[in-house]
Amino acid sequence: MSLWRPFDRRAFDKLDSRSKGWVAQEVQRRRGLLPERFCSSVLLSYPRSGNHLLRFLVEYATRRPTLGAIDREASPTPLGLHDLPIFLRVKGMRAANPSPILVKRHSLLPDESFATTILLVREPVEAILSHLKHESDLDFEKKVHREVADFAENLRVFDLVPSGSKLRVEYAQLMTDPGPSLHAVLSFLGASTLTSRARVKAAVRKRSLAYTSLERPDARGAQKYRDLFPDRADYLRSML
Repeated sequence: MSLWRPFDRRAFDKLDSRSKGWVAQEVQRRRGLLPERFCSSVLLSYPRSGNHLLRFLVEYATRRPTLGAIDREASPTPLGLHDLPIFLRVKGMRAANPSPILVKRHSLLPDESFATTILLVREPVEAILSHLKHESDLDFEKKVHREVADFAENLRVFDLVPSGSKLRVEYAQLMTDPGPSLHAVLSFLGASTLTSRARVKAAVRKRSLAYTSLERPDARGAQKYRDLFPDRADYLRSML
């Protein structure tokens, strides 16, 4: 019986050779991997809150991959092959250590628990408007209540994490001055002593690669969505 889900099998066939190579190596790495060896750190964030940039910075600085939003090491094959580690999307970027340093989540699964949690937070009106910007007015009204609940749920989950096991990172600081945020994350993960200063500086200096790897024209988050969608912004504010 194949280990692959049909969707992932089809997605694998469409990958470039470099990504196929990583997936094949990852399948081998996960074979016999014991639960106590699974990645114990999660990056929790609502969509469009800068997790792609933070993943890039961490991967570049540590030369270790991060796993995508629906992937988990308990799966014998990587799940959701549209959200592979960032280094695979950047020419010349490599992961020297195959063990993931973070697992990305937009929400935690009921059976998931992590030893350490990083919460990346964007101002909720901007985050939700950005996430729903392509929705029609009718669909926006249908979906916005669920999105507000999802945003609030991440905050609730984070509040339950013991104080010494969590770190909050603000989107605004990450976007304007990523160095301090990256240093805080690396220290929190215990990776600062294993990462050279030159590597950290290079990650910050090359951060534009994170945006180009997204291939999204608005990836830099320069828009103020409350100005683009003032009625939606007012409606959202009334719900928060």
